Amino acid sequence: MQQGSAAAEAGILENDVITKVGDRIVGSADGLIVAVRERAIGEQVPISLVRDGRPLLVTVTLKSD
Repeated sequence: MQQGSAAAEAGILENDVITKVGDRIVGSADGLIVAVRERAIGEQVPISLVRDGRPLLVTVTLKSD
């Protein structure tokens, strides 16, 4: 996870598996990129993920690259 990134600021860790961005199911790294790029910079987006076998929900405020 890149320090200072939107994901890091939201508490997403390196081995977390992201399963949804908003209402969109994510099944691959490419799918994650598409789901994030469909959103606006500055938008707060709920992210569903799995950490150590447990589901979690975090909110990410999107940033530019």
